[in-house]
Amino acid sequence: MSAQDFIPDEGVPDVPTFECHECGTEVEINDYTESFTTSRAVRVRDNQGYWHWSTTEVTYCEDCYSLCYNCDTEIVGDDIMTSSHDNRQRCGDCHGDRHVECDGCGDEMWHRDVYNYDGNSYCEDCYDSVGHDDCESDDYYDRGPIRSYSTKFSPVFRELSDSGIRALMTPRRDVPYMGWELETNMKGDAGRDSRINGANMLIESAPEDYLMLKEDGSITGFEIVTHPATYDAHLAMFPWDALRRLATEFGQTSWRGAGAGLHVHISKGSFSKFHLGKFLQFHDKNATQLIKLAGRDSSYSKFGRETDNPWGDNIKANRVRQALGKEVNNDRYVAVNLQNNHTVELRYFRGSLLPSTVKGVLEFTHSVWTYTRDVKCTNIKDHANILWPAYREWVTTQADTYPHANQLIITRGL
Repeated sequence: MSAQDFIPDEGVPDVPTFECHECGTEVEINDYTESFTTSRAVRVRDNQGYWHWSTTEVTYCEDCYSLCYNCDTEIVGDDIMTSSHDNRQRCGDCHGDRHVECDGCGDEMWHRDVYNYDGNSYCEDCYDSVGHDDCESDDYYDRGPIRSYSTKFSPVFRELSDSGIRALMTPRRDVPYMGWELETNMKGDAGRDSRINGANMLIESAPEDYLMLKEDGSITGFEIVTHPATYDAHLAMFPWDALRRLATEFGQTSWRGAGAGLHVHISKGSFSKFHLGKFLQFHDKNATQLIKLAGRDSSYSKFGRETDNPWGDNIKANRVRQALGKEVNNDRYVAVNLQNNHTVELRYFRGSLLPSTVKGVLEFTHSVWTYTRDVKCTNIKDHANILWPAYREWVTTQADTYPHANQLIITRGL
């Protein structure tokens, strides 16, 4: 072999790799590799053989790491739940909020598609096969479109645009999407058929996939639950004439009778920490006016007074820690409930089947969100800005934007 034929053996160049912290797979790093590095608390052994926790950076392969589609939480390995309906990856909490397993066939379904019967949850096919139509029990009756209290739906967010109502795959964080729940009771002389017929009328009058009607043990009618939307989209979409007909034609009421309330949910993502702090402060400082506006002072919606509830917990929790997201109410039956994962819930309004009243509540809720977002309240000199007279003066200047809220405030003598 001549010198020209000799090629020195330089060896095969090393291919850079990393080991996935979750599955242990060794992955080659190239232009097509996706890896995810994040901080994790891991157990390590020091030089003297003692184990302790330490924060370090670890790397995952693309199969073992994701962000929850709904709450952006980091999820790893078996904690990644992939929906069979939209192929989105979610954490266990968000997946469970939207999906349930059929007790008949075991298939996964959206909460909004659940049929409840005899304490079990069924898909439509299994529900038709369990013999409920032949049930002769005195406890059985036709619920029509009214679902069980535990039924949940996967929310469809909507907003009003120049071209009309549009549904959103991903809601915007800076927009206060609202959903609301209105409870109804049956008048004493109204029969069971009136309840079902009224429910059918309301559902048929509403846009598809916008309303759900649910059972509630504290009321004799049903609970009207909406998907989340901007307040002006609700004003445009909701079948307001049908709401009034529940009272005039189908023997229902909401204002009169015990237990019926109107709860409004606002998306938590629309609040900064400082904004939420001012929003909570507004409700603490103006409880007297808000009770008068709401039309009730209920144990289901206690304001932040310095009193104890029956469990011995102080109702007025540390508002600073709540605004920072470090704690929530110990009691969900408060005026502003923070226990829900994705919404801030206002529970203090009395129910009503008057469209003008419900519209006023929606506009009032949006106006307080807007006012507390923008109002200056950073020192003791600004204290008056968070009180009712300052808000009342401001909302009067917004009469074109919030006509129903202004009328409600005037009607209630505020």
